[in-house]
Amino acid sequence: LRFRKFVPTGVAYDAASKMLFFGIPRKYSKVPITLAQLSTRSYNSAEIPNPPLDKFSGKSKQPLTSVYQPVIDDCRRLWVLDVGIVENEAERKTYPIRKPSLIAFDLTKPNYPEIHRYELTGEAGKNPLGYGGFAVDVVNPKLCSDKNVKTYVYIANFDENSLIVYDKSKGQAWSLKDDSFKPEGVTTFTLNGKEHKFKAGIFGIALGDRNKEGNRPAYYLAGSSTKLYRLDTKLLKKKGSKLEPKLIGDRGFKTEAIALAYDPETKVLFFAEADSRQVSCWNIKHELKPENVGVIYANPNFNFGTDIM
Repeated sequence: LRFRKFVPTGVAYDAASKMLFFGIPRKYSKVPITLAQLSTRSYNSAEIPNPPLDKFSGKSKQPLTSVYQPVIDDCRRLWVLDVGIVENEAERKTYPIRKPSLIAFDLTKPNYPEIHRYELTGEAGKNPLGYGGFAVDVVNPKLCSDKNVKTYVYIANFDENSLIVYDKSKGQAWSLKDDSFKPEGVTTFTLNGKEHKFKAGIFGIALGDRNKEGNRPAYYLAGSSTKLYRLDTKLLKKKGSKLEPKLIGDRGFKTEAIALAYDPETKVLFFAEADSRQVSCWNIKHELKPENVGVIYANPNFNFGTDIM
């Protein structure tokens, strides 16, 4: 499988095995695999700029329909959100519609066995093609040897302007709404000289540092907004809590992004921007304003970054 024919939208890296995992949604026809892998031990990126991808070697209990993003948590579990529906309507006979599912694979064991699966239903399962990024929150990574270690998953839905919370221990999921999840307007990005417009609510989410109680700040942004917000996961974990989002600041004109990632060592958030052809960064210890936002990568061929790790 080669990149030029198919479009990966998400990537995760397992440092222990030096393996990259890619989500390749079935947006177009004849996508043979929706979850792929690549061993970084086996190729030299300078010699092979577009290496072929291998089919995911894990053992899924059911065939995967369409995966946009893989996420690896602190316990070396690979999580994928199978949306259960392909975007290409002509292929829905080949891939019948199913309920969206959260699935986890154990990367510490041979053949990466499936160890958890949860079907999203009700409001949590509404409009799965609107799912954006998601984050996996292991409350205490020191307890990873316990298969019941407390784990939460936070899923953005940019069409529903909602944030879904999944409590693994209780086997429950619920949907949250807030004005900060809504788009501010219409975003425009240019590809091959053509303008494309979209209006997206909450899309990217990243988790900050844990406190002594295992709670963390959840940083998030809408796809059609330049503002960054923060929520305490203590509120997200408790069903029925009143949300208290904090507006951190505005990153500046035409800095809309749909993906962000946090580096705990440097205390820096990174943003893959939609139309600026760049990846920007901001240190959380400083006030968020345009003059405090830096750029670590810029390339005229970089179009609409959908994931960053």
